[in-house]
Amino acid sequence: MVAHDGAVAAEAAGVLVAPDTVLSAAHCADDNNRITSVRVGHYSRINLLNDQDGLGEEFEVKRIIRHPYHRSGFDYINDHLLHDIVLIKLAGMSRHPPITINFDEAKPKW
Repeated sequence: MVAHDGAVAAEAAGVLVAPDTVLSAAHCADDNNRITSVRVGHYSRINLLNDQDGLGEEFEVKRIIRHPYHRSGFDYINDHLLHDIVLIKLAGMSRHPPITINFDEAKPKW
């Protein structure tokens, strides 16, 4: 979830991959979409301002790292979604656990 110019808007989603890093789609953070802050731990795009369970955390964005071959703009015709990945570095550390990846073949993968 991101905020644009102080107005809260649920424009994108992502996954916490490190305590201070979110992985998302690059088209959510290109020239047409200026991410100013990220909310971690809020799982609904409905009623974003009402954090009833108190688990959401708001972080300013420290740095945006787009895939070097991502092209800005919204153009499905010219393969806009190629290299559509971005890392968003947060200005603080989240208390939420980052995603874990299962490499154990003996455990279910769902």
